[in-house]
Amino acid sequence: MNFGREEIQELHKRVGHVTVAYKHLIVVWGGVLRYQTNFRNDKTILAEQIWFYNTLTELWTLAECTGDVPLGHSGSTGVVCGDFLYLFGGLFGENSEFKYSNGLYRLNLKTLVWTQLNPTGPAPKKCDKGVGWEYKNKLYFFGGYGEGPSSLQRNIESTFLLDINNQGFMGWNNQFICYDPEENAWSIPKVKGVPPNPRAAHAADIIGHLAFISGGREGDTRNNDLYCINMETFTWSSNLNSGKESNEVPGGLSWHSFSFVSPNKAVLYGGLKQYGSPSLEWWECTISENNEVSWKVLPKLMNPLIWHKAAYSKITGEVIIVGGVHDSPYERNEKDCEDKKLVVLAYQPISLFRLCLNVIVSDKALQLFADILPKPLMDLVAYRSEQSTYLL
Repeated sequence: MNFGREEIQELHKRVGHVTVAYKHLIVVWGGVLRYQTNFRNDKTILAEQIWFYNTLTELWTLAECTGDVPLGHSGSTGVVCGDFLYLFGGLFGENSEFKYSNGLYRLNLKTLVWTQLNPTGPAPKKCDKGVGWEYKNKLYFFGGYGEGPSSLQRNIESTFLLDINNQGFMGWNNQFICYDPEENAWSIPKVKGVPPNPRAAHAADIIGHLAFISGGREGDTRNNDLYCINMETFTWSSNLNSGKESNEVPGGLSWHSFSFVSPNKAVLYGGLKQYGSPSLEWWECTISENNEVSWKVLPKLMNPLIWHKAAYSKITGEVIIVGGVHDSPYERNEKDCEDKKLVVLAYQPISLFRLCLNVIVSDKALQLFADILPKPLMDLVAYRSEQSTYLL
């Protein structure tokens, strides 16, 4: 699909979207545009559209999906398994009303065809702002905010924290659920230890057989905890930040990101602090073999970032951060109307190919000689040069 400056800027102004890594690509789907002052006027991103960022060429591609395309969602959880993107839950608008979902959709990333799935087994709670990951070809989801459990769901092993500030039966949960694509079935893993409290807008990532959950909102509290679950034994750890001084760990956060960049190091970026102010901090978390953690605060951000999404590209060794807002989502202002760009945190050297390509794209004099390049490279320089003008 063709696109211009407006589409590129909508890509970077969105919140509540899905951002995941797939091979050498970063996939971005869904969300809403939150640059207006009235929540009801927020623009839902077209669900038929999906973006791909090529980490090898730094080139964006906009494509159109077909099939059982889900309604436009905010706060869905996206997980890649094989050549498929699975989409669980979220908040969607229907007939001028907002509804929480526990639906599950699958997108074939090769054909771009959506399929609505109807799994057997115990249905999860309807919620948004949860987290998820893949392990041994199964999908796992934890937490979220949404509707309280139905009578059938009250027997499921999880806790629900009622939101006393909401007139409906809404709140936070700590449901931990598994989806098996081969069986097309939900199940509730039998866990050991004490699971984290109910929460939403938390962050998570998996490395090896260990999945980590960071922070999130629980009632009026934004947590600064870090939990781990061993996916081989389904055993929860205690809070790995427990016993540390307040200046040794990040403060309580929601709407932040937590991404592994090596087998023992993760990056926590941005977020909304306890009393609703945006965080200017980013941290590196080092985790030892026996799950002891140490945190290192890095230089403050030029601009805070909240409600963004991050994905780590193993191909290029970069954390790619898409979207988000600079101020509290509850107090939006004109600053969030400003144009935004991709945030890239590099954890390994950029390839010589990309360095050369970036030099050519940034130098109009060199572009005059691009026609001596092989046609694929000549076309790549042209596409990159065109896209760079959208971000000036």
